Amino acid sequence: MGAVRANAARKIFASLVLVLLLAALFFLFYRPPLNFLSQQPLELYFSLVSEEGETVSPVTRPVPRRWKTEERLEQAIRLLLAGPDETEKSAGYETELPTGAELISCWVEGDLAFLNFSPRVEDGGGTASMRNRLRQIVFTATQFPGINRVRFLIDGETIKYFSSEGLTEVENPLGRSDFEKEEE
Repeated sequence: MGAVRANAARKIFASLVLVLLLAALFFLFYRPPLNFLSQQPLELYFSLVSEEGETVSPVTRPVPRRWKTEERLEQAIRLLLAGPDETEKSAGYETELPTGAELISCWVEGDLAFLNFSPRVEDGGGTASMRNRLRQIVFTATQFPGINRVRFLIDGETIKYFSSEGLTEVENPLGRSDFEKEEE
């Protein structure tokens, strides 16, 4: 009876080893798509012109996953600066951000995102364009948990007004609520 049990235990052990070996070979030579682990959605806020007027609306893009908030913030702002893709353009999305504007750096302190841009980000447009430009940036940046406001910098310097004409005050950090007040 003891020999039968030992033989059965060896067969079970050999079967387990075989299953584990096959599983290891499967994952070694075949890499199943694990998009839910490697991709994450990001919202980018672009201008959308419709019969009701112009609003800032989100588009969702799947992007490579980043784990740190600052990395995700940088990724989102760089994509925002690149503008809507062809599909988004055909759906009516536009950007108020000028071509050639660059994000120099970004970081987070508390609930505040610091966004340091090149001077080109302030070029062109009137008051409405500047407000929508700021709205696009603020709404894109504040989609991340823990970020409620944005402090704007140009070439590393805090600015009082956004645009060379001094059209829009940004001396204090801006949050979504600063723009929602305008819509009421």
